[in-house]
Amino acid sequence: MKKYVLILIYIVLSSSLKSQTMQYSFGVSSSNIKTSEQDTSNNANYNPLIGINLSFATTSSINEKISLVSEFSFNQKGYIKDWDAIVNEWDMSTVRMQEKSKENFLQFTQLVEFHVNEKLSLSFGPYIECFLEGRYLLRDEQGNDIYNDTFSDQNGAFFNNDYGIGFKDRINYGINLASSYQIYKNLLFRAGYSITDILNNDKLTVFNKMNYLFLNISLKIEL
Repeated sequence: MKKYVLILIYIVLSSSLKSQTMQYSFGVSSSNIKTSEQDTSNNANYNPLIGINLSFATTSSINEKISLVSEFSFNQKGYIKDWDAIVNEWDMSTVRMQEKSKENFLQFTQLVEFHVNEKLSLSFGPYIECFLEGRYLLRDEQGNDIYNDTFSDQNGAFFNNDYGIGFKDRINYGINLASSYQIYKNLLFRAGYSITDILNNDKLTVFNKMNYLFLNISLKIEL
């Protein structure tokens, strides 16, 4: 894992040597398992997880309309799921359970940015991210924690019983879409969307794609 982190840092620092601007961003994110991948059995209901989004980017202009943006970011992703768990097979009685997974990722994105006008820009490009650490929570309908612990690629947390949850290390990749609007001289409002491919070999894990949306404020510094 350390190897991937060092590679991402090297790419960002190398790109900054040729850049004309730096950009610092902070904001919030919303993520959830893609609808087509949700397990809706047992009256399951999925809700988005709210997280934070922090990033540092460098920009190199190709011409007046096109720029290359190298972005290094910290993202939180996950989901919240409620479902009915059977506690008595004789009368099929159930209790409402909730599971919550929050995962921290370090991401590098290479974007091509198109300047629509002086204030509005649109961008897209591929990203790769590595999983840092996460927390998995399982709670009953009275709000009591059945399981609540962190997990990482070094000490993957496995909750092996009837609920069948498991985690292993993973590298994600995909495409980011983003837009930015200048609200003041060096202050921007940014919004972005991506679909995350989760490469997880654990057969117990029931999802492989996640929707991710972020909103943040960016401060741009001219070099």
